[in-house]
Amino acid sequence: MTHDRYDLAAFAAATEAVHQVTMKCRQTGRTYLLLQSLKPGDRFIACAPEQVALVQSRLHHLGVQDVEVIYLAPRLAELEKLHTSNGKTVFDHSWVERLAINGIEQSRNFFEHYADRVSGFDERHEATREKARKKSTNWEES
Repeated sequence: MTHDRYDLAAFAAATEAVHQVTMKCRQTGRTYLLLQSLKPGDRFIACAPEQVALVQSRLHHLGVQDVEVIYLAPRLAELEKLHTSNGKTVFDHSWVERLAINGIEQSRNFFEHYADRVSGFDERHEATREKARKKSTNWEES
């Protein structure tokens, strides 16, 4: 089905807004301040596996010890796997950005799936119905 271009443009605009905010915050010292605020027993959630060693090194140079630094994929379901830390848990800025973008993408996919699925069924919509059937099968398999 051809969606109103404004329907899908809203998702693109939301993604762009997340990117714009992130770009404006770069090189402001926020990561340095975040790492400096950590205390023994705190936990830092990294956005990429290779980031763990980098953060551990930075914490060492700052003299911050006994902070748990772990990689966690930026998905809400991953948060359920975490145990309670002794201190606060903080997330890398990239993790938060990726989670937001993942949410926007999931919302767009959900919207497209159901917009196709609930569209009309007269002869004008036969192609739409077939497309919705295929997407429904793919959606349910994932």
